[in-house]
Amino acid sequence: MVITKSFTTKTITLVAAIGLVVAAVVPLFTKTADAAQVTARSIQMSKSTTSATGTSYQVKFTANTGGTVRSIAVDFCKNSPIIGVSCTAPDSPFTVGGSPSITVNGGITGSWTAASLNSGRTLYLYKAAGDTLTAGTTVVDFTINNVTNPGGTAGSFYGRILTYADSDDDSNGCTSSDDYAGCYVAGTEGTESNTYTLDNSGTSYTDKGGVALSTAAAITVTALVQETLNFAVTGTSVTMGTGTPQIINDTQTWISSAVNIDLDTNATTGLNIRLFGTHLVSGSNNLTGSSTLGVLTGSTNSQFGICAKDSANAQVVADAVYETLAANCTTPGTSTFAWDNTATSATGGDTVFTSAGPVDDDINSNVDIYYAARADNNVPAGQYQATHQLIATGTF
Repeated sequence: MVITKSFTTKTITLVAAIGLVVAAVVPLFTKTADAAQVTARSIQMSKSTTSATGTSYQVKFTANTGGTVRSIAVDFCKNSPIIGVSCTAPDSPFTVGGSPSITVNGGITGSWTAASLNSGRTLYLYKAAGDTLTAGTTVVDFTINNVTNPGGTAGSFYGRILTYADSDDDSNGCTSSDDYAGCYVAGTEGTESNTYTLDNSGTSYTDKGGVALSTAAAITVTALVQETLNFAVTGTSVTMGTGTPQIINDTQTWISSAVNIDLDTNATTGLNIRLFGTHLVSGSNNLTGSSTLGVLTGSTNSQFGICAKDSANAQVVADAVYETLAANCTTPGTSTFAWDNTATSATGGDTVFTSAGPVDDDINSNVDIYYAARADNNVPAGQYQATHQLIATGTF
């Protein structure tokens, strides 16, 4: 129990970094008349901060053209996703890796070989036998492992996805008798045959598509727990408790003001927002919560949680793990909170919001997250910290 006459001061600091990554459809043009756009395409990042290492990029798309695919190029550009336009490399230290690796998740089978082109800006996959894709049905899904995010100022960058019917039979880079994807240079798509001698004649790339991605700056949230609990969210003061100084005790639950998420996307089949981070930690102590929604009671390991609130227009819905069972997230003794530390600390984090389709640029589309805590006498004094990221992925 925290007693107002106590001389012990408890301090907890919560630092939450919130980054947003949204893939967006951008119209493409091509020099190959029969090439078609892949659909339901997305590139999902596991981390959104600039220069982050060990990031996984999950590439996913539905084939638009049927037939055998033997090579795939995924190019990353700072300036444009448009086929036929030259590509400026994302800001250093971006790279897919000098010796990149992938994990095949579906749509294609194993034994694809990965290599990098254009000073690590482009991922190149090839398989001599290839895989047969069914138009409009086969979902190609693979993860590029150990990508380093772009550095510099946080903001947008782009991915270009191209599939080829031809393939290389070696990993010797771009030499004579190589395939299209192995000789990929942005801005020359569809004209490689004018420059290179190819293993197989015919058209250039089969399908293509582009997505927009973004790194994002962090928002810092600070919480001090003693007799006073204050939240500051990007300069907005959030306070908890009563009196002067503001006092909290173990008879109530103190709830933050809203962490508001402003959403807007034209992702045709929906948006997924995940929270990546851990509970609050101070040395060997932690302030955590239950993965089951409930009213915070102050019992051990039930001191911390979040409550996710749907958008007013119901376009964006909170995940059931964190969605309040009450009318709102702000009523102590009624509003419910949860914290699934295993899921949130796993690679890519835990889903907190989803939408079934596009989200309008409207205040009624915004969603809120509230943090709640109790400071019973079983909470050791100390400075507690955690870093949280919000990662949003749209599927097109």
